[in-house]
Amino acid sequence: MTRRREAMWRALFGLLVLSSGALTALAQSFAVYGIDPSNFPNLRANFVALDVTGQPYPNLTAADFRVVDNGVSVDPTVSIRCTTLTGDPEFSAVLVLDRSGSMNDTVDPVAHETRWDWVKYAAKTFVNAVNFVGRTAIAVVAFDADAQLIVPFTNRRADLLTGIDTLVARGGTRYDPAFLKPGAGALPLLATRPPDIRRFVIFLTDGQPNVPPQTDTILNRARTIGAIVYAITVNMPMHPELDRIARNTGGKAFVANTKQELEGIYRQIALEAQSRQVCELLWTAPYGCVEQSRYRTLEVTFVRTSARVQTGYIAPDNSVARIQAPGLVYFGNPDPGARVQQDVVIRPLVAPLNVQAVDIRPSLYYRILGITPALPAVIAPGQDMRITVEFQQGAARAYRQATLVIDGQPCGPQIPLVGGPGRVILLQPNGGDTISVCDTVQILWAGVEPTQPVDLAYSTDEGRTWRSLASGVRGLSYSWVPPAPGRYRIRVSAPSQTFWAWAFPVGGRGNDRVSSVGVSPDGSCVYVVGSFEDTLRWG
Repeated sequence: MTRRREAMWRALFGLLVLSSGALTALAQSFAVYGIDPSNFPNLRANFVALDVTGQPYPNLTAADFRVVDNGVSVDPTVSIRCTTLTGDPEFSAVLVLDRSGSMNDTVDPVAHETRWDWVKYAAKTFVNAVNFVGRTAIAVVAFDADAQLIVPFTNRRADLLTGIDTLVARGGTRYDPAFLKPGAGALPLLATRPPDIRRFVIFLTDGQPNVPPQTDTILNRARTIGAIVYAITVNMPMHPELDRIARNTGGKAFVANTKQELEGIYRQIALEAQSRQVCELLWTAPYGCVEQSRYRTLEVTFVRTSARVQTGYIAPDNSVARIQAPGLVYFGNPDPGARVQQDVVIRPLVAPLNVQAVDIRPSLYYRILGITPALPAVIAPGQDMRITVEFQQGAARAYRQATLVIDGQPCGPQIPLVGGPGRVILLQPNGGDTISVCDTVQILWAGVEPTQPVDLAYSTDEGRTWRSLASGVRGLSYSWVPPAPGRYRIRVSAPSQTFWAWAFPVGGRGNDRVSSVGVSPDGSCVYVVGSFEDTLRWG
């Protein structure tokens, strides 16, 4: 079936279910927008909750909401604050209309209407439903393969209606210019508007884009200026990237198959934009432990209707609970049975560190001698927690590793403990780490003395070939900036070391006799030929 014929059948079917389509457009409405993280960890966001008649829900309480910030439920910290305005609220909106050639398809053969007729009618319905008070203003952008500003921001209703009427459908379909083009894209235009009033993008299309949209870039720009995006598709399924953009900015995604559905959608958006009840949602956000945790997802569920909004925001730099702690603690290479003590100092820099317990895993060669202050304890930013750890080498010199585990919130560090000689081992990165191209990668290794040089290399093809990263590096750590984005493997290598251990006891119960001693070519083995009377044990 051709697209034209399929559209005709949709239109005819839509006429048979006219009343049903109009009702589905005017449904309960719930939107979250304008997330403000500037006072982190105390956050706030605006929300709109309207019933089927377009009226605000009465008597809202914190119990009406479920809030998940960055994967953590924050319900116990949630509160709300609502104010009813005496007049209509101010807002800025950009009507973004797809004028590609497919808009000329006839969709209602009885009324001789094209899809473009429907779109212009619904857009004018929105303009006529707006009460232009104060700084309220609307702009009109049309797009095909490019974007064009048709009507700059204005509160003159007649100019907007005339601008919509003059539009002609033509060309292909690309989403990016409509959102991002300087001087014509919806987001750059909204960035020029007053930041203290609501900002909306109402995006309509009837076609798949010729080029996949830059969704992440669009989302970041929208979140930066606090723009809510409503996405509308006509006579086609909702594009998944448009759906993602809408839901992650606090907006909605609509599909319209009839003229009446399309009109109802625009009326609903006008009601939401002009809701006189201004409400704030307030909560305490959790701290993150790594830089990536600043890029957050917020999920808010309105319990009365089970409506769920997923949006996002970028938390400030002080949302990362950075802790000053050693990358590893090296106890040297003591003699068999010898003991070495080290003080491990932990200092939170941003958020208090609530420590419940400290443990060493495994604890065969290491033990904790003391902790200051006594546990449980809350360590304020800038204050120190001191842990005295003792390492006791075994009966022979050998590489011994364990982990000092700080059971603390929000971010208890885990610190490698290393003692003895042996093979060099890479501690960090340890696989699966995601690093920003702007970040420095801290490479840590152990198993050798800090004074022993090692060679570092990286691979971009899963270890098939290696490139030198640095040679003769000492100190058990090295800072490196990857040359380009991609997947990397890191290798650390050191020249072989030899060491020895005594065989004991020395001497037997009777006469001992050694006839010869031999050393292997690489110096790793010593061969003794002889005899004595006793049980031989190697330590």
